[in-house]
Amino acid sequence: EGRLMENAARRKLLNLMGVRYILDRTENASTENTFPPDLFRPVYQDNDWKIFENLESLPRAFMVNRYSLYTSAHEFETMFFDESFDPGIHVLLTAKPDIIPLLTEQAGTATIQSYKPTEVIIRTDASADQLLVLTDTFYPGWIAIVDDQTTQIHKADWTFRAVEVPKGTHTVTFRYQPLSFLWGSKHL
Repeated sequence: EGRLMENAARRKLLNLMGVRYILDRTENASTENTFPPDLFRPVYQDNDWKIFENLESLPRAFMVNRYSLYTSAHEFETMFFDESFDPGIHVLLTAKPDIIPLLTEQAGTATIQSYKPTEVIIRTDASADQLLVLTDTFYPGWIAIVDDQTTQIHKADWTFRAVEVPKGTHTVTFRYQPLSFLWGSKHL
């Protein structure tokens, strides 16, 4: 009972990965200590099954105005699992971005307009330069375009993607275009 709540690191990872629903069974003997009502809302129950909504889960795409750099696995773990680190407002990167987010500004908004296996289109709006975090895997072959300009994809929080987005309203497109696709299409 309560094991989920006792493990802050597990909750932080579940929230960052956008785990919005948790399936539970009566045989687990879960109580309000396991799923506190201020963090988990019951949304379904049928016979021995219950589904709880995680009220702290982050969306797949969101804006942040804080970042820190890390250079090793140990440094990442130390920073990420620190009690004060909040992945909803702060991202850990391996390289310094060109923009400097203003710490006093509120995070902007990010709305997924289209989500396909090889293309993700996100609309952003922010009153200052910020970083867009997409909790899809950082992987070679993906490119990012802010409006009509190709931009660097940063490795974010060890395994995800982040791009720099200037203030204002913008369209950010992530497109899977590995060199193998281009080489193969030239030989068709």
